[in-house]
Parts: sequence; C-alpha cells; structure tokens
Amino acid sequence: MIFYFSGTGNCRYAAEKLAHRLGVDAIDMMDAIRHRRYAYDCRKEPVGFVLPTYYWGLPIQVAGFLTRLACQWGKKPYVFLVLTCGQSTGDAGNMFAQWMKERALPFSATFAVKMVDNYVPLFAVPPKEEIVRLLEEADVALDEVAAQILRQECGDFNQLKGRAPKLITKTIYPFYRHRRKTRHFAVSDDCIGCGRCQRECPAKTIGMEDGKPVWKKPQCILCLHCLHACPTHAISYGSRSKKHGQYMNPNL
Repeated sequence: MIFYFSGTGNCRYAAEKLAHRLGVDAIDMMDAIRHRRYAYDCRKEPVGFVLPTYYWGLPIQVAGFLTRLACQWGKKPYVFLVLTCGQSTGDAGNMFAQWMKERALPFSATFAVKMVDNYVPLFAVPPKEEIVRLLEEADVALDEVAAQILRQECGDFNQLKGRAPKLITKTIYPFYRHRRKTRHFAVSDDCIGCGRCQRECPAKTIGMEDGKPVWKKPQCILCLHCLHACPTHAISYGSRSKKHGQYMNPNL
C-alpha cells in the first residue's frame, strides 16, 4: 500500500500511478488521520510514502502519522519514500529516514520526482506548455521508480537534493512553522461562498461564517489547497500569491 499526502494533486497522482503499477492501494494520509485508521496488514506487499517537499522538509503531520502507524510487517519488509518537489528536496529524505528510525519502523529506499512547483507565495505557476512538459517527464520518472520498487532496490536514489541539502534544510525548514500561521490568508470579495475550501481542507482548518471562509486554527499544514482550488481565485496568501496563479494537477 502507499500512503500519500497531497495539497494540489501532484502527490495523489504520483501515489495512484505507482499504486496501479505495483498492484496496491493508495491511501490518503489525512483521511486516515481523520478516521483514526492506523492499523494495516503490510505482510504481503511493499509499503510506500509519497510526500511533497515543504521548505526543503516535510509536512509536519507526517511525523504524527508515523507515530501512530501500526503495521503488521513481513519478515523482510520493503518500505520506500517518494518525494515530489518543484526544484529540489534538500535533506527531506534524511528527515523522513530519521523519523522512521526514531519509531523503529523499517525503511529501504528513497526516490524523488520533479513535478510542478506551486508555492505561489514566492513563485509563479509555470505556463500551460511547461506544465504539460513537466508532467510528461514526471510520468517517465515514476515508471522508472516503479520498476526499481518492483525489483526492491534498496538505497538512496534521490538525485534532486540540490546543493548543500543538509544546510539548506537546516536553514530554511524552521521558517515552515512561522509560515503555517493562518493569519497570512485573506479572502477577497470575489468569494461566492461555495464552501469548497471548507469541504476539501485536508486538516479541516476552515469554517464558514456569513458565507465566507474563516480559518479556525492559528496554524495549518500550508498545503495551499484552499487557494489553488478556489473557483474564483478569491483566496490569497501574502502579498504575491494573487499574481502567481493557481494550479491543480490536471491529470486527476
């Protein structure tokens, strides 16, 4: 089985594609957390995690999920991680490996796949033709990863760490906690009160008041699903996101 976390669909698409190739199920990690589903029989199949790179690290909820995860392992479990990123992953792979080690969970291999960068507080969404190219290249990379998993190859196969990965993660990842503060979100008069942001928020952070979204918690995951999925682009984060566009994986 493959556990994934996805804000704009990249990791969901990657997880479902790999799950199809491997003949296993793809499980939404946040859905499992909401329903408190942590026990799984993992004795007869490989177990994978498909995760996005946030601030050259990992979404904070992943650590909590791993703490509660209760798998029945086979004699020689094969457990892998696939990181997705817009440019590079930094030391996110080693962060995950350390979390697994601290919880005495097995871990076998790390892979990385470049997809569409959609962190619009800083970067603009690429033009449509570049998105098509990036996703086509990602498909090729995912096929190669699936082949390695089927062969149960072990090791660190991440070629997208970038320069000085340990330093960049150590320097940048602490900012993730600050940027997760929901006070950075704003809603314009373009909001039509459809409630999609509330329904689809992975962490159930958003409520509706007077037909407008309101962030009920001081911090969220910062997946930006609410911003990218808004049908009228009424949600913004900081001063730059509005002009940087929206993105949801078009293959879903």
